Amino acid sequence: MFAILFLLLSVLPRAGAQLEDCKVLSTRNGFVSFGCRDGAQVRLQAVTPEMIRVRVSPDGQFPEPLTVRWGFVRDNFPPVQMKTSSTGGMVLIDTGALLVKVESNPFRFTLLDRAGKTILEQTKLSHGTPNTLQVRTRPDEHFYGLGFQRMALDVRGRKLQWFRSFRSNEATVPFFMSTAGYGFYSNNTWKHVFDFTGGDSYRISSDGGQLDYYLIHGPALKQILKRYTDLTGKPMLPPRWALGIGYEARYMEEQPEVIKTAQGFRREDIPIDWIGLEPGWEDVPYNMKWNWSPKRFPDPDAMIRTLAGMGIKMGLWESGAAPKTGYTDPEVRKQWYSPRIQAAIKKGIKFFKQDDPYPRMISSQEWLPPEMNKALGGDGVFSAAEMNNLTNSLYSETAMQEYTRVTGERAMLMFNGYDSSIASHRWPFTWEADFPLGVGALSASFSGHGLVSTRDRNESPDGIHLGYLAPFSYLEAWAYYKEPWLYSDDLLEMNRFYVKLRYRLLPYLYSSLHQANANALPLMRPMALEFQDDENTHLLATQFMLGDSLLVASATTSLTSGSEGVTNSRESVTPGKAPVYLPRGTWYDYWTGRAIKSQGQWHTSAWPESAGGPLWVKGGAIIPMGPVMSHSDEEPLEVIRLDVYPASTSHCTIYEDDGTTYAYEKGGFATTEVRAVEQARSVTLSIGARQGSYKTMPTRRGYLVSLHTGLTPARVVLGSAKLPKVASKEQLLYSWASRGWYHDAKAGILWIKPEAGWRYEYDARGAAKDPDRDTAYWDQGSHSPRALTIQVSLTESAPEPKPVYGTAAALAVESQFDKLIADGTSTSAVTITVLDAQKRRAYDSNVPVRIEALGEGVLGCGARVCTVNASEGVANTTLTSGLTPGRVQILASAQGISGAGTQVETVRGTIVLKASPPERVKLNSDGSWLPLRLNLYATIHSGGVRMRSASTRLRMHVTGGSGKLPADLEARAEKGIAVFRDVVLEKPPKYVVVVSGDGLEPARIPIY
Repeated sequence: MFAILFLLLSVLPRAGAQLEDCKVLSTRNGFVSFGCRDGAQVRLQAVTPEMIRVRVSPDGQFPEPLTVRWGFVRDNFPPVQMKTSSTGGMVLIDTGALLVKVESNPFRFTLLDRAGKTILEQTKLSHGTPNTLQVRTRPDEHFYGLGFQRMALDVRGRKLQWFRSFRSNEATVPFFMSTAGYGFYSNNTWKHVFDFTGGDSYRISSDGGQLDYYLIHGPALKQILKRYTDLTGKPMLPPRWALGIGYEARYMEEQPEVIKTAQGFRREDIPIDWIGLEPGWEDVPYNMKWNWSPKRFPDPDAMIRTLAGMGIKMGLWESGAAPKTGYTDPEVRKQWYSPRIQAAIKKGIKFFKQDDPYPRMISSQEWLPPEMNKALGGDGVFSAAEMNNLTNSLYSETAMQEYTRVTGERAMLMFNGYDSSIASHRWPFTWEADFPLGVGALSASFSGHGLVSTRDRNESPDGIHLGYLAPFSYLEAWAYYKEPWLYSDDLLEMNRFYVKLRYRLLPYLYSSLHQANANALPLMRPMALEFQDDENTHLLATQFMLGDSLLVASATTSLTSGSEGVTNSRESVTPGKAPVYLPRGTWYDYWTGRAIKSQGQWHTSAWPESAGGPLWVKGGAIIPMGPVMSHSDEEPLEVIRLDVYPASTSHCTIYEDDGTTYAYEKGGFATTEVRAVEQARSVTLSIGARQGSYKTMPTRRGYLVSLHTGLTPARVVLGSAKLPKVASKEQLLYSWASRGWYHDAKAGILWIKPEAGWRYEYDARGAAKDPDRDTAYWDQGSHSPRALTIQVSLTESAPEPKPVYGTAAALAVESQFDKLIADGTSTSAVTITVLDAQKRRAYDSNVPVRIEALGEGVLGCGARVCTVNASEGVANTTLTSGLTPGRVQILASAQGISGAGTQVETVRGTIVLKASPPERVKLNSDGSWLPLRLNLYATIHSGGVRMRSASTRLRMHVTGGSGKLPADLEARAEKGIAVFRDVVLEKPPKYVVVVSGDGLEPARIPIY
């Protein structure tokens, strides 16, 4: 017994065995091998001149890693010619781009650039249980990445594990980047600990296997990311429709309601590309037998056809139920995947929401605490501990490949964020899953994920702003109601506004996402990735760049707002305003067109009532835009609007392909280069000829330019010929024959239509139902795309004309609103203008104006008669309604001037209620209920019209139920809408909610 124990101990590696007395054994083909005192060997490889691989073997054997065996890590780089020299106990390796200085006793090395600057200094390297690497840190060094982890943007001072499990804050991939100019990737699949709490050093340890890691030099973070994905694979392009809007339906939804919801998006003129079903599509939810529920979905084929006829794709929830042994055999995985083919794919299902890990290691029922099952078993060859971090990648790859094999189309899977692992950045896309997102999307972007999402909250302005400007955008209903028409009128309009903005941006978003496929640049770019040299961006987690040109910032102190996410040092913000950090350069406020030159500083950003947060455009931006469509494939991209924000010299590449297949990987795509050059009094825009081709490529191509400038155009030249100035923007856009330019001086936009032959017109719905009027129609001529050069000459804007100073002769009275609710609080602004004999404003008039209110109401001075001195010909006051319906005459007079008046009606109003959710919702098939968190929207109307003047305080009272009822609540209306948010109703019996207010008829709504 003791002999056996002694034998076992003698062959096991020592815990943390330090490598000592190491000597060079060989130098060949880009490798340098060292032999150490205890029989261990170290192999340094120059994978590329900028990438070093370090491997440690306790016995001199270097088996092929599983990551390489299954194609998750590339191992076929061409050999690098290295130079090696020795001095005393020091070995110097020169890769042509890097210098590696190796000390042999104990073994440690330093990575330097060609100038001799230290990039990384490894201070300890030991093998055994655990394997450990220790690296010195710089005082100002920051560390980003580690997959979809949500612990912190910069993980310095944190300790994270990498081990596939039910996790949110932990690492999901063994890769990170340092602002010191290098990236680290561990090629060992055993459980890791990344410990950045050491102050002057960090430690990385793994429970088993061999030390095997890559050091990737940049020095730019963008270069590191590209080289990391050269090693581990580039992100695949998703289908183009994935950049549109999606809706994930409620858990126990039924077939008629799915069609009704789709019709609702079309009725409300809100574009949408896909609808997904949650587990309730199955006959027994969560059993993954791939049988449709005959009760809830009696004819799924007809449903899918109906949606397809509306241009809407259909998706299904699936869990990670899968074999737990034998899965290293591709045939076992294909067999696992096969039920999807007949039950879903052949019916026309276009994507899957993959919820729990492959294979499913977690048994959970919705909101109940997760129950961890037994650890994953091996298949008789590989240990469970070694396979744990690889299993999901094998299954995920199979899911991607099999869908494409069956359909010939790009696969689209929503992979679970807490399950992303080796190579998961390749596959579109990762969603946040069941935990608050925090900085997860930014960390994933730092780790090679080209397409990520933020947590959707389309019931609040800041959530709408961030959700629809996220790389991947969808409404997750689950057990709730996310349909925009169940919110207040202003939120409905804001949802519509942002969704249409997103669809206009589809050419820009798709071209930007192609950069992820080509160079690993994610669509969501953390500020530190885009502006690495600006230290102010290194910890910035409340804003991001969407592609090259758009800066999206949060209206609150958190990227995901509410109670989620990460706060920065700014603890509060003013409603309608937020601090935004603008790096050095020219920036344009997207909402106003205002340009500012920032020196790299914080600015207070405001936004209009129709928006939900700050949006800025980087100077030099050239943003390709398309039309608003009900879905992304409704119209061919035949006319591209180039939205140009000039600053020095800039360019963009418009990328196009069929949007469906992987033909782009074999050259099936087209690009168009656009370049803008700004000089003191001119802008030159060069649009190159389209290069390349693909099967569905439009044969016609027209351009519309919107050039943002504070100067006045003197002339516009196409090639060598002057373009004519047209009388109106409408003439330019809506006439086939028109070409030329129109300057909108108020907006600061020069509109240029370089070639005739096309016009914008209403789509098939007609003028009454198509407010956008941006569908392209063509005449019968030839319109092949060609290269164009547009030169714009600019002059200083003419000074504003001096105001006219006439003799005061009359007064004019205007009221902001012609109706007020008779509640004693609703207010209207009243403006009295002093006019001269020609009815022009008399700017030099400062006469006292007597204002009188006859009827139910008081003026701003608190009385029915006030005297206000006009300033530059204008006097202002307010009218506040009384409590009795009637009319108010507002009369204004001044000595020696003709008086005037107007009339305001005070009325009794009505309350229109919308509840979200509008009814109680069963969550599980066992009939249980979710606690109900009710949002109630009360809109004040009169004569069927929303009373924007109303600021009435409303009261809510709940009746019904058998348990404790919520206390009566109050909310003041703003612009005619009051919101009672997060009202908790604990039990499922019948509730009736009653809302009342002064001057209003009470309203009630049942919640059953």
